[in-house]
Amino acid sequence: MKYNSSKTTKRAGELYAKNLLKNKRSVKRILPDFIIGAHAEQHSDIFIAWNHSDYDNKTVMTPVEVMEEHDKA
Repeated sequence: MKYNSSKTTKRAGELYAKNLLKNKRSVKRILPDFIIGAHAEQHSDIFIAWNHSDYDNKTVMTPVEVMEEHDKA
């Protein structure tokens, strides 16, 4: 898979802007968090994060969800 930094950067900006609009009073996350998330969307089958609601991607799971899936297998 070819790395596309401009696509990752654009997606990180979209996620960050969405978060800023949702949390107008307090900024809980910083831009590097969203760069990591955008990169994971492009290059991973799953992205594990505690802040599941910050990402609108169906492949985001919390560590607890991952462990529950692992226990079922």
